[in-house]
Amino acid sequence: MNATASGAVERVFAQFLDLERLTRAARTTEQLAYSLVNDSQSLFGYRHAALVIAGKVRSVTGVSVIEPNAPFVAFVEHAVGQLLKLDL
Repeated sequence: MNATASGAVERVFAQFLDLERLTRAARTTEQLAYSLVNDSQSLFGYRHAALVIAGKVRSVTGVSVIEPNAPFVAFVEHAVGQLLKLDL
């Protein structure tokens, strides 16, 4: 492994450890959900994410309070419902 690759691996691992620290610091399930969706964004490089538990959106990137009737929330919950109906 060269120095550039080694540095990149170390940065990713440091980000992962930071994410672990932040998630362990969460005191409520709401804080944990927010941390998982928002604090992992730099590690995984996504633009938008939603944490879905039992078919319901629990957290969305950049949103502190979930509005159950928001278009994105409705879309994600509908899409998840359709996926769960498939026999994969």
